[in-house]
Amino acid sequence: MTWEYIAGFFDGEGTVGMRSRNRTRIEMCQSKKQGDVLYQIQEFLRINGIQSTIVQAEGANSPILRLQMYHSNNIYKFLVKVCPHLIVKKDKAEDAREGALRIIDKRNDSRDVLNSAVNARLSGMKTREVWIRFRKGSKEVKAEIDKHATIQRN
Repeated sequence: MTWEYIAGFFDGEGTVGMRSRNRTRIEMCQSKKQGDVLYQIQEFLRINGIQSTIVQAEGANSPILRLQMYHSNNIYKFLVKVCPHLIVKKDKAEDAREGALRIIDKRNDSRDVLNSAVNARLSGMKTREVWIRFRKGSKEVKAEIDKHATIQRN
């Protein structure tokens, strides 16, 4: 199994779609009779640190299997590897990759702000003061709270 093979399979049998709240999903489908390839792809993805699930659904003529990825980290890792080899779905996949990266960055910013707020509170800043700064926004808040925590430690 190679990333090039998976990209070709995804170009023909895959979907980049949107779920609720602008969340991306990646899906590849195959008839259940020929579904072994999806299990091989899933194992390759697992070895490469990408989680996916396979579910059975009813197709028009026979049951189908769907390999699905929902989590932004998994979608981003998958698309980084397959985008260079895509032809048909390249533009849509690149847009989805950038969207997944924005979600990951936003999640990381939120964690940074929360960690900074906890550190500021532990360094003696009053809860109300932390809350007021926390509501301003992530990057400014992190810098301001980190500055206060440094001053309190010194």
